[in-house]
Amino acid sequence: MKVVSPLQQTVCVPVQQRSCMRYRLSVPVICRWKDENGSRCLRRGWTRDISTRSVFVFCPDVPAVGTGVRLEFLFPPLEESAGGLRLRAVGEVVRVDKASQGTGFAAVNEFTRFER
Repeated sequence: MKVVSPLQQTVCVPVQQRSCMRYRLSVPVICRWKDENGSRCLRRGWTRDISTRSVFVFCPDVPAVGTGVRLEFLFPPLEESAGGLRLRAVGEVVRVDKASQGTGFAAVNEFTRFER
């Protein structure tokens, strides 16, 4: 009789690297950061996708990987009589990409404030 170790009985299941569901969402975003010279940068862009912990932003000029960023997402009103929603977050750039839609960056973020 062959003895099977617990390791041999283990079933391998692929694990997704992302811990949160991402949503494809294109909303305007204002990006603020300090460049390598300490100068303040303010750029406008738009989101490609967003989750509770990360975001990908298309932006003509992008901060370097490792740079701290402040992001302000501008959601339109859901109905004409209501105002839009501003969602603020702070984060750090983890990747810069050139995609077919344009240059952008991925940031790990933490949402800090909701405003109407």
